[in-house]
Amino acid sequence: MKLSLLRVIFVAVPECILMVYVGLGLLGVKTTVKNYLVIGVVGAGSLWFIDNLLNLYGLHSILSIIILGVLINIVVDVEIKQSIIVILIGMIILAIGDLIFVTLIVKISNLNVGLIGEQDYLYLLCMYLGMIPLLITAYSIYRFDITLIKLAGDRDEVI
Repeated sequence: MKLSLLRVIFVAVPECILMVYVGLGLLGVKTTVKNYLVIGVVGAGSLWFIDNLLNLYGLHSILSIIILGVLINIVVDVEIKQSIIVILIGMIILAIGDLIFVTLIVKISNLNVGLIGEQDYLYLLCMYLGMIPLLITAYSIYRFDITLIKLAGDRDEVI
C-alpha cells in the first residue's frame, strides 16, 4: 500500500512527534518544540520514502526505529541505545492504542480491515483513535512530569 501525502501529513508526522515526546518524556529528557518538529517531519518523510520509493513495506517498522533512533541521537544528542529505547517505548504505546481501537472499530462496525486501509476517512479515524494512549501519556508527562527513568541531569534541563 502506497503512503499518500495526506496520510504522511495528518498521521505519520503526529505519530512521530508523539512517539518521540512520550519516549523522551518517560526517560526524563526534555527538548525544544523545534527538535520534535524536525524529528517528526524527517521521520515521517523517511517513512514515505521507505514505503513509496523503496517499496520495503515489510521492513518499514524496523527501518523507522533505526532512522528515528539516529535522528534523536543527532538532534537531541542522546546516546543511540537510549534513542532506540525512546522509539520502542513510543511504538509500544502506539501499538497498544492501535490494537484496542482498531479492533473495537472492526468489531462494532463489522468493517473489513482492508476497507479501513483503503478509505482515507476510516484510516484517519482509526489512526487518531489509536493515538489516544500516546496523547494521554503525553498529557501526563506534560502536566504531572511523569518519568520512568531520569536520564537528564537537572530537572528543568532542556537538551
